[in-house]
Amino acid sequence: MTKFPRLSRLAIATALPGLLATLPASAGTAPALGKASAPITAPPVSPWEITGAIGYGMTSGNSDNLNLTARFLASYITPTDEFYFGTDYIYGETDGLKSADNLHAYTSWNHTLSGPFYAGILADAWYDSIADLDYRVNVGPTLGFNAIKNDATTLAFEAGPGYLWEKQGGVQNDYLTVRLAQRFSHKFNDRVKFTQSVAFVTEAEDWDNWYLVADAGFNFRVNRNWSLNSFVRNTYDNTPAAGQKSNDLAVMATISYALSGIADDPAPAARKTLKEKKAAGTVNAMGWTNTAAIGLALNSGNADNLLVTAAFDAAYREASNEALFNVFGGYGETDSTTSTQLLRASAQYNRLFSDRCFAGLSSGFLYDDMADLSYRLSPALTAGYYFVKNDTATLSFEAGPSYVWEKVAGISDSYFAIQAAEKLTWKIADGVSLTQSITFNTEAEDWENFFLVAAAALDFDVTEDLSFRTSVNSIYDNTPAADNKKNDLLLSAGVAVRF
Repeated sequence: MTKFPRLSRLAIATALPGLLATLPASAGTAPALGKASAPITAPPVSPWEITGAIGYGMTSGNSDNLNLTARFLASYITPTDEFYFGTDYIYGETDGLKSADNLHAYTSWNHTLSGPFYAGILADAWYDSIADLDYRVNVGPTLGFNAIKNDATTLAFEAGPGYLWEKQGGVQNDYLTVRLAQRFSHKFNDRVKFTQSVAFVTEAEDWDNWYLVADAGFNFRVNRNWSLNSFVRNTYDNTPAAGQKSNDLAVMATISYALSGIADDPAPAARKTLKEKKAAGTVNAMGWTNTAAIGLALNSGNADNLLVTAAFDAAYREASNEALFNVFGGYGETDSTTSTQLLRASAQYNRLFSDRCFAGLSSGFLYDDMADLSYRLSPALTAGYYFVKNDTATLSFEAGPSYVWEKVAGISDSYFAIQAAEKLTWKIADGVSLTQSITFNTEAEDWENFFLVAAAALDFDVTEDLSFRTSVNSIYDNTPAADNKKNDLLLSAGVAVRF
C-alpha cells in the first residue's frame, strides 16, 4: 500500500486566509467643461490582486527558536472565472537545529457553469526536506457547487479525481486520487473576514491511505493595502511515515500587503443610536487607560513548539500626577522542554512640577528562568523631563539612584545602583501607534555590572478597542550567570484589547 508522507509541523502553517476577493468600486458623474453634462465612469477595478505576507516569531539568547513564514498570492477574478496562483516558504530552527524547510506552490482555475455550479482544475506541489520529500505534485479537475454566494458569505463544496506523483526517501510513487473539499467565508464588516476550509484526499484504490487538511482564520484589514491575519491549521495523515504522528497542528499570525490595494466598500448609512460616540484618543489622555495583550504561536504533532506571551499596561493621569504600571510574561516549550519562562513587571509614580518636569518613584521586577535569574528587584528615585509632550507623541528621559536585590545562579546579592530610562509613545497615523522603552541599571561601584531592559510594541487598530500587536522584548545582562548568554530576545505577535 502506498503511503502519504507526513506534512512537516511548519509546512501546515502556510494558509493565509482572506485577501482573495476584489470588490467593485462605485462610478461617479461630473459635468464636462463647455459641453452638456455627460456621465463619466470611474476606471474599473482591476480583476488582478497581488498580495505578499510574512509571519515571524523568534526567541534568542539562552534559548533559540525561529519560525518564519513567507507567502505570495496572485488572484484574477471576473464574474465567470477565478484564477489563483500562490507560493509559500516555511523555515524553522530550534537551538540551531533545522525544524522546518519546505516550499509549496499551487494554482487553480474555476469557471462558472449554469446556476450555482462551477468546474475547474487544481494543481499543487510540495518540497519538504524535514519529511525527506523531494517533490509531491497533485493535479486534477474539480466540479463544485456554491450553496451560498453573496457579498458577505460564500459556502462551496467540490469534488474530483486527481493524479499524484511523489518522491520521498529516494522512492518514487504515483497513483490516482479522489479529492473532496469544502470552503466557507464570511465578511463581518469592511475590516474583518473569517475563512475556513477542509480538503480530504485519498488514494482511489486504497481508502485507508488518506490525509485531511483543515484551516480557519481571521483577516483584519488595517487600510487599503495592509492586513493582519491570524489562523489555525490542522493536518491529519492516516498513514504517516514510520515513527511519525498522524496529526499536526499550527497556530500562526502574518502581516500582508496588497500591491495594488483592495477596493473600498461603499460607505454604509449611519445607524441611529443614543450611544455616545467615543472621542478620538490621545497618547496622554487624562484618567485611566488600560490595555491587555496576548500572543500565541503553536505547532503540535510530530514536533511540539509553544510560545505564549501576555502583557498588561495601565496608566492613570491627572494634571500633576501620573501612575504607570506594566506586566509582561512569556512562556515557551519545545518538545515538552521549557524554552522560555520570564516575568517582568514595573510600577511608577510621577509628580509633575510643570507640564514637562517631574520626579518619580519606581520599582522594577524581573524573573528569567532560562538565565538562572530567580529574582531582581530594583526600586529607584528619579528626576525626569518630557522633551516631547502633545496629543500624538510623548518622549521622556529620567535618571536617579537605585538599589538592587537579586538572586542569580542561587547566589543572593544587593548593591547601590544608578538607573536611567527613556520612554516613547507615538501615534504614527490613524490606527497605528508605537510604544517603546529602555531602562538601564548599573552598579554604582562597578559599571561593568549592568543590565538593560528594552521593549517595543507596534499596534494596528482593528476597532476602537481591538488591535493587532507586534512586540519585541530584550533583556541584556552584562554579567550573566555562568554558562549563560548575555542577551535574551523575544519577538511575538498577537492581539491587544483596550478597556
